[in-house]
Amino acid sequence: YDGIPAALWWRALLLVMYDSGERVTSVISTPWRAVQGRSIVFVAEGRKGKRRDILREISEEAQAALDAIRGSRTANDLIWPWPRDRSYLWKRLEIILKRAGLPHARKDKFHKIRKTTASFYEAAGGSAQRLLDHADPATTRKYLDPRIVKGLPAPDVLPKVS
Repeated sequence: YDGIPAALWWRALLLVMYDSGERVTSVISTPWRAVQGRSIVFVAEGRKGKRRDILREISEEAQAALDAIRGSRTANDLIWPWPRDRSYLWKRLEIILKRAGLPHARKDKFHKIRKTTASFYEAAGGSAQRLLDHADPATTRKYLDPRIVKGLPAPDVLPKVS
């Protein structure tokens, strides 16, 4: 896309989405100036609700994937230029998932990555509500996969009775 090999474009997109937990619309509207080493600032104007900027760390793998697609792009260029209608992004992901033999229904696309990130983050002791920037904890609870986020069994934490 715009001179970027599709495989590298998609790898960078999916790794950044996984690491950040950000929505796809916020991620694909991000310019290169938002990348600061292994951090990305997702600006309010591109985020749902448009309330505030949010800083997210990314992995070394995601940073390397970004480096692989940077080329000679300027600070104001979008990281992920998309030459087609924005709605085709979801269709293209569906094609990729189908070819890989993975589930590809409506609920198996970008939002599933966000939910996966939230679930693993919460399971590791982080606050998925804070990561996802949700105002209401009830909203976050809908994101958490009970196969990943397991509560502590009561007998494991209760004082022993003698």
